[in-house]
Amino acid sequence: MDIAVRLAGGLGNQLFQFAAAVCLAKHNNLGFSNILLDTRFLSSYESKHNFDIGFVTKCFQSVQVSPKLPLLISMASRFRLAKFVNMKLGSFELISDVTHFDSACSNVKLSSTFILDGYFQYPKILFFEEERTWLRDTLLEKHHLLIDQVKNKSSTIGIHIRRGDYITSKSASKIFRNISLKYYNTALSMVSDGSKILVFSDDSELSASFALEVGGFDIRKLSLTLEQEFCLLMSCDHHIIANSTFSWWAAYLGNKPGGQVISPQNWYQDQLRSQTNPLLLPHFQLIDV
Repeated sequence: MDIAVRLAGGLGNQLFQFAAAVCLAKHNNLGFSNILLDTRFLSSYESKHNFDIGFVTKCFQSVQVSPKLPLLISMASRFRLAKFVNMKLGSFELISDVTHFDSACSNVKLSSTFILDGYFQYPKILFFEEERTWLRDTLLEKHHLLIDQVKNKSSTIGIHIRRGDYITSKSASKIFRNISLKYYNTALSMVSDGSKILVFSDDSELSASFALEVGGFDIRKLSLTLEQEFCLLMSCDHHIIANSTFSWWAAYLGNKPGGQVISPQNWYQDQLRSQTNPLLLPHFQLIDV
């Protein structure tokens, strides 16, 4: 019995897909060695990506990354059968949405092989709390020299400004709103004074100019890897996130008592989708801009 996951999207999306596999393994009393991460198609989408969560999966040492998949699993993943069938098919449980995921967790079938093909962006499909804190502490310890150097024992506010394919991709720009700088200035007025401001962004010019405007530090000056940026953002005491799963995960994993998480209320161009967004957690402070 295995759990095969077709990975898609960037770091944040890949983390949701991996977390779904971990959650499913826990509910079915399976070991992490039963998780098979299929990385073959990451560059086949409009927004091409690499395998970005290797530093996370290494913490779960027995997870299989890009294994040689059994033929039927390989074909089911390649042709995305879960997107078309999304049900039990012989000994396979094909899962692409939260409803079928819930069913797979509550109706354990030890003879089944699970094939996941979806984004699974639902807070209930996450690491168990003990795993969340263990993973957070493990990653922070790994990067403690960088974190200590940048934070220098200061309280920090991590700001993430997302642009990238939200601007350059026609399909992405039709889905996601471009969050204005007014949101970030409003959010800063809501966070404790005296904290060091760290600005993270995929837009180098915007990152530099905004850091200068608010008296913060532009993280792009350090030329960090994606892993280092993520862990540094995760280490911040307070988070002002974008409508992005990258900063959402950093805030979720890094959450600590007394920390504030501020989020835009409307992530999507579709108002109804924004109003029913399951990623807006109860402790998030929302700003409508």
